[in-house]
Amino acid sequence: MGIPRMVTYWDLRVRRQYGEHTMNREQTLADPQVEIRSDQNPPDSTPPPEDILAEALRLTDGDRQAHYGPPHEDFTRTAGMWTSLFSDMLKPGSEFKPSHIAQALILVKMSRQVHHPNRDNWTDVAGYARCGHLCDVADPDDL
Repeated sequence: MGIPRMVTYWDLRVRRQYGEHTMNREQTLADPQVEIRSDQNPPDSTPPPEDILAEALRLTDGDRQAHYGPPHEDFTRTAGMWTSLFSDMLKPGSEFKPSHIAQALILVKMSRQVHHPNRDNWTDVAGYARCGHLCDVADPDDL
């Protein structure tokens, strides 16, 4: 019977797109010697980039929290510093809240995006939006 050939769905799309008619999807599915693996890319191909939402979740849930602590704690510290720094500009009794920090950082990223479009800016916007939401959930009285 022989060793099954590994054919990915990606292989099938490429063969169809570039006109290689040695094997079409129906022939492949009917061939007992071919094992279709949709989770595998050919060795010479580059895997597709991670979706920005998935990347933002991964970064804000793991790496960043390990370094800076949960967003609510990190942004609460930052809000206190901003309140002190800008106290002469704030109305008496006003202070920055953790979610204000997320909003401001989103604006920084949007400003950078206008100046120089970059995928990383959109990933960071998504990450800061998630952090802002986590701040709101952690302390609903800050809303």
